Amino acid sequence: MFSARCTAALAAASLAVSALTVPGPAAADAVRGVGDFDFDGFADLVVASPLEDLGGVPDAGVVRIFYGGPDGPGSGGVQTITQNSGNLGSAAEAGDRFGASLAVGDFLSGAGSELVIGVPFEDDDEIAGDQADSGMVHILIGGTGTLLNLNAAITLDPVGAQLGLAEVEAGDRWGAALGVGRFGRSGSDLAVGGPGEDLTVVDAGAVDVLHFEGGVLDNTRRLHQDESLVEGTAAAFDRFGTAVATGNFDGDSFDDLAVGAPADQPGSVDPGGEVNVFYGGTPIPLTGADDQLWAQGTLPGGREAEDAVGTALAVGDFDGGPDDLAIGAPGENGGSGVVHVLYGTSGGLNIARTQLWSQNSPGVSEASDPGDHFGAALAAGDFNSDNQDDLAIGVPEEDREVDNRADVGGVNVLYGENDGQNSPDDPALGVDRQQFFVQISLGANAEQGDRFGAALAAGDYDDNGEADLAAGVPGENVSGATGADHGQVNVVYGKDPIIGPGGLDPDSNLTLQRPATPQAAGQFGAPLR
Repeated sequence: MFSARCTAALAAASLAVSALTVPGPAAADAVRGVGDFDFDGFADLVVASPLEDLGGVPDAGVVRIFYGGPDGPGSGGVQTITQNSGNLGSAAEAGDRFGASLAVGDFLSGAGSELVIGVPFEDDDEIAGDQADSGMVHILIGGTGTLLNLNAAITLDPVGAQLGLAEVEAGDRWGAALGVGRFGRSGSDLAVGGPGEDLTVVDAGAVDVLHFEGGVLDNTRRLHQDESLVEGTAAAFDRFGTAVATGNFDGDSFDDLAVGAPADQPGSVDPGGEVNVFYGGTPIPLTGADDQLWAQGTLPGGREAEDAVGTALAVGDFDGGPDDLAIGAPGENGGSGVVHVLYGTSGGLNIARTQLWSQNSPGVSEASDPGDHFGAALAAGDFNSDNQDDLAIGVPEEDREVDNRADVGGVNVLYGENDGQNSPDDPALGVDRQQFFVQISLGANAEQGDRFGAALAAGDYDDNGEADLAAGVPGENVSGATGADHGQVNVVYGKDPIIGPGGLDPDSNLTLQRPATPQAAGQFGAPLR
């Protein structure tokens, strides 16, 4: 079901046409990393409910595409996808959590974007015996003027990804994180995280990079911290591959890959989490020879066991140079949370240009409190059309102290600076403007346990030249529906700067809920893309 879009501002005098390709390293874009599956010029919003029941199958998971249009996501139609749809090649089963991870990109060289759906809790009970939670991914293909094609899906498990039967193992959770890029000279690549992969120790984690040439899987390369050239040491329960992100951090012709390992245990090299960055290039990309390891101690802040550095990753161009990397550490300081921002240079990410953000930072709304989990979700987009990306930071356990409501959630937004590198405001993020959103600021009721901001996505869903922000509220209790935790998504629209300072406009917003009857415990909006 939908609520009407609330618009207090005047309509923009003209609509800008958004570029739909991934931008170059020096150009922000309102649709960076966002799908346009039907190639109509409007970005499309993907909303997953991995805990939604399907018929009598609990926690099977459902994914819905809210196609963009003049009135935002959903005005171009809604498509519902399950593992029973079309020929996805795997039936919905209890606990699969279809849609627990999502990625978009155009790596099969066709019109329209592809949607990659992770099913990390898929049990392989066919080719490798009963391997619980071994994992699987589905790739759905878009096209001009058409919805995603459910009858031409590509379904891959580790065997289909050329890794071999022995790599289908219980608990690997292959597909828990996904990222799309072009790391080498030709073709495109899909990075698939398997944080439960066992190496010499249990649950050390790995990332498999699937290389496509001409839309066909050509080869697969595995990355992990047990490789001699890779920075860091594989330790039990590191869960390397819990998060992945792609961007061009050194401004060359190739994408680079960031991998989060947020569950490093006490006694490993970097307790509290870390992020590896691998650089693309030729003839062989992502070799590990020039990779970087980022952890607190190198980054600002001391290394502590529960910091969870690398839980969330986001890539944007915040200053006019190569891409920049935001790293969420929501467990820092008793779970109050921080976000590290590393800026790209011609030599890659550089410690000399870094920022540490928390709700105690000057100008940032609210205050850091234990358990807020600032940085649990991140999204980058150009919300004010100044050709620089901005950063949205989810604070899903933010409390509403005025009436003692716990975990209502919130979102902080830091705006990028378009003065370029080495300007007086360098590094740039958050210099010009900041915002803070709660559901009440959008005209909605903030309830205990809503967890507004638990998931974030940015895209130009109404094609007016400014990115819009979608915030998942998986704990929302929908009025009139039975049960709890139905979930919803709030969309805040970017405002054209000709009618003000630009940026996200709380008076122009949209509420999305599960079509038909909201389902208790479905947590609609838990992941977004």
